[in-house]
Amino acid sequence: MKRLLILVAFAMLAGCADDPASTNNSNTNNATNNATNSSTNNTTHTTTNNAVDDMGVTDIPDMAELDAGTDAEADAEADAFMYPDLAQDPCAFPSTDVTCPTGPYGPGSFMTSIIIPEQPTCCFDFTGDGVVDNKIGGLLAVAKGLGFDVNTGIENAIADGTLVNLFGFSHFENAMYDPTIDMFFFKGTDSDLNILPNLQGLGEFYVLAESLNMQGQPRWGFGSARVRAGLLEAFDGEFDLDFPDLLEQVRIPVAQGRIEAQVLPGADLSAGGTVTLDAGKMGGVILRDEFFDSLNAASNACVCLSRNVYDREADGGYSCNSVTEDEVACATATSGCRFLAAKNYCGALGSAISNAVDVDTDNDGKNDSYSFGATFTGVGASIIGNEP
Repeated sequence: MKRLLILVAFAMLAGCADDPASTNNSNTNNATNNATNSSTNNTTHTTTNNAVDDMGVTDIPDMAELDAGTDAEADAEADAFMYPDLAQDPCAFPSTDVTCPTGPYGPGSFMTSIIIPEQPTCCFDFTGDGVVDNKIGGLLAVAKGLGFDVNTGIENAIADGTLVNLFGFSHFENAMYDPTIDMFFFKGTDSDLNILPNLQGLGEFYVLAESLNMQGQPRWGFGSARVRAGLLEAFDGEFDLDFPDLLEQVRIPVAQGRIEAQVLPGADLSAGGTVTLDAGKMGGVILRDEFFDSLNAASNACVCLSRNVYDREADGGYSCNSVTEDEVACATATSGCRFLAAKNYCGALGSAISNAVDVDTDNDGKNDSYSFGATFTGVGASIIGNEP
């Protein structure tokens, strides 16, 4: 069906060869939207893989395509939806209007809460069985039973300004209905170390260097994003997950990322503008190998360990090799290093958690990943540039 729509779109474009707006837009996704929508948004939009000129970004890496079935359904649904013909925001980023605000980034949102439910009550179905999947939530319940409350750690890190997760947008032209938006994920830092305005939606932020690749392009983002009746939806994303106050060095990659959230009234879609998000849901899958690679990276960063504490087994699982001497050596280390060195904690991850994978990402009949879901809220955030 998608191929048919694309062929129809190309036919329509060929018939409009004299239309500069049509010839300038060569992105396949936009061609598909043009075949079904008459909105003026479609003549100017590009998808996440297109240039973001004002950021100096020529292209971003292709996002993981592990959830092809889900994305195909989303594309078909989007193609069938008729967007109303609404006016664009006159200064939507990037704008060539000299009277509009200027800056390197478009509107932003700062995540002021992230809660990973300990039961599978949120957020998405990654196995196609009609049931919400969130294996990571169950694993965090195990960690809490061992004395490590991950959600409290996340809350504290947001409150003290050490965990700044930002969403950035470009080609976001109507806050109620927009079929193609570019949406990015950044790690950031406060510009003035004054936390309170940030939580109130009045903060200004820098993008950390780790959020950009060697070419200065965003490392993380979503393959497609849209807004319908004020509901933001994003698909096929990549971002990193932090576990502050537990394993400080751990940064676990999430693939198949999805977002749903309500865009609240009052969005400023210009450069440095702000977007407030409410009732947010985020999810994805975490490859088991990447999960344990991150833990081993953390154990190598611990001076008291300086080695991998998890060994990969022939069946794809992992086992802990921590010994009593490690516990003694790490007795006065950070909580994360103590966690990795403790035989009972390390052993619990290696035995019970290693084989708790619930998603098969490569369709070989064997589960290889953990599902993940969390709720969030996001206040407006002005992204003013890169970390000095």
